[in-house]
Parts: sequence; structure tokens; C-alpha cells
Amino acid sequence: MILKGMCGPSEFIRQVTGMKSWYGIGIVILVLGLLALPVSAAGENTFPVLDNQVQVRQAHLVWKVAEQESGMAAAIGYIDSLEGTDCTKLFAIYLEFAATASTIGSLDTHIGLNAAVHKLVQNGVEFRLEALKQMLAGKGKLTDLRTAIKDAAGKDKAKISALELAYWDTRASLTIENFLTRVDRAQKVLDALKAKGFDTTQPQATLDAIKGKKGDMQAALDARDADQVRAVWTQIHDLSKQLVAQVKDLQVRVPEEKKVQFWINAGDRAIERSGPVLSDLELLGIDTSTLKPSLAAAKDDLQAAKTAFAVGNLKTAEQALKALRSDFKDLADAYRDLVGEKNLSEKNLLEVRSMAGALDATVKEMQEIA
Repeated sequence: MILKGMCGPSEFIRQVTGMKSWYGIGIVILVLGLLALPVSAAGENTFPVLDNQVQVRQAHLVWKVAEQESGMAAAIGYIDSLEGTDCTKLFAIYLEFAATASTIGSLDTHIGLNAAVHKLVQNGVEFRLEALKQMLAGKGKLTDLRTAIKDAAGKDKAKISALELAYWDTRASLTIENFLTRVDRAQKVLDALKAKGFDTTQPQATLDAIKGKKGDMQAALDARDADQVRAVWTQIHDLSKQLVAQVKDLQVRVPEEKKVQFWINAGDRAIERSGPVLSDLELLGIDTSTLKPSLAAAKDDLQAAKTAFAVGNLKTAEQALKALRSDFKDLADAYRDLVGEKNLSEKNLLEVRSMAGALDATVKEMQEIA
């Protein structure tokens, strides 16, 4: 049977895949379920986010999208072979899905990836509904559809396995890299405190316990066991919270000069994170005019604190930090006001809320500034 206005099933498969059929998607996508692309490999990192996590997400999406794209092509080929069907709409949806999928490698922010995932999910839902409609029109058999998808999966199992392996290799190397980066940062903090005469026995023991989890993490990654990776990260997260609490207890006795320096650094980190998020939102066409005044004020007050601190004027620096604390509160409220923005996907909303939450936490901690 000829695809209405296009080509027959075998010719269609050749044209849209270029003889590159990837591992098939699950049957539920076409019959019962919704297209569900995970936003991240695992919820294993907390603020501050290390930039290379985007690479892990890219590798994961490339793998999963490849599976689904192949299943779509196989489904169209089968449905087109039925009498009384019209695959024009299915083909158009497939091409839109493939076009979005092809951009994944060029997206270098989480917001950009979230936007792509949102489009892919929409295409998946549209494809499922249209496929069901055409299956009914052509009186197709689900068993035959399953067979077509399974056949496509079997032909290129090696290729999709290579994509899966590439994902796990990327995830493993960057996960360990991030782990070592964080451990190194924490060790430098403890070394600096110890050099100033503080008793770091307890926090050092906690950090050593965290370091000991590297082998468990490596083993879980080598086994490609996502559940075990998550379990090890949970252990590390719990120990990390304990370490943070212990270091904060030490900082209670830190001289005023060190407190001011600490909050200047905290201000730098918060502004460094907020700036790129604002830029990414603008790229999505979101009106960020309510964010800019608070962010600009925060930058000015932070610079004032730095200038006063540099000449030893701690009182003036503290006054500037109080103003910075107020700026962060306003900025957090401005981010929350974006929650009703129609152009934000659910995942984008999570990032906006996360930014507001991080600012809220900073504001709360800065209450100790006299």
C-alpha cells in the first residue's frame, strides 16, 4: 500500500531513518501510555549545580529519544500497510519529533533541555492519539503492531546499546568528577579552619566517611544500577547535611571579619546562579522585567560590601549585606511571580521555584548579620 501522497512502508522507513532504525519504544506509548522523558539521570545533586550535569542529561535523552523515534517509524510503517488509513499526520508529528530531538546535542542549559522535553512529550501524546485513531480506521491488530516494533528493536539492538553505554560512560565519569570536586572543596574548607586553630575532628570524620563512598558509587555506576546509584547518593547527601551542620557550628565562633567574607562569598554564588537563569528565561521569551531591578540592586549592594570590606570597614560592609539580604528577598518573590507564566513548562517551573527556594535559604541564613 502506498503512503497517501508519500511512499510505501518500506520506502518510508528508508527515507525517514536513512537505514538507521534505532531500538524500539515500549508498546504502551502507542497503545495506552504517554511519552515520558526523564528530566535528569537522577535527582542526585543539590545547589550549587555543576555545569557538566547538562552533558549527562543530553546523553540520557539521546538514548531514550532514539528508542522512541524508532518505535514511531515502525508504527507508521505498519499502520500505512493497513487499508483505509492516512499516515500524513503521523508522519508530520514524527518529523517534528525528530527535528526537536536533533537539537538536544546543542542545548547547554537545563532550561533549554526542559523546553525540548516539553515539545517531545507533546509530540508523543499527539502521536499516540493519532496512531490509535488510524489503528481503528484500518482495523489494525495490536499483536501485529507489537511485532513490527519488536522487529525494529531487534535489528538495531547493538546501536541502541552503544547509545546506552555512551550515556552510562558519560554519567559515570562526570559523577565521579563532580564527587571529587565537591570533596576537594570541602577538604579545603576544613584545612583552612584547622589552620586558624579550630577543632575540625568531627567534620573531618564526616568528610572521610563521604570520601569512603566513592568506591560504592563507582561500583554502582559500573553495574549501571540506577537504583543503587540513587541509594549511594542518598547516603552521601545525609552525610553532607551532617557535615554542613558541623561546619556551621564551627563558624559560630568565627571572627566578624570572617563572617563578612563568608556572606560576600554567599552573595557571589547566589548572583552567579541567578544571572544565567534570567538569561535562559529571556531566551524562552519570558518577560523578566520584574527580576532585573532586584538583581541589579543585589549586584550594587554586593559590590558596596566588597569595597567596604577591602578597606577594613566592617560596619559599612555589614550594612551593605543587610541591603543585599533585602534584595535577595525581593528577587525570590519576583521569581515566584513567574510561576503563573504560561510559556513555562512544568520542569521550567521547578527550576524557577528552585531558584526562589535557594534565595529564600540564603536570606534566612543571613538573618544572623547584626
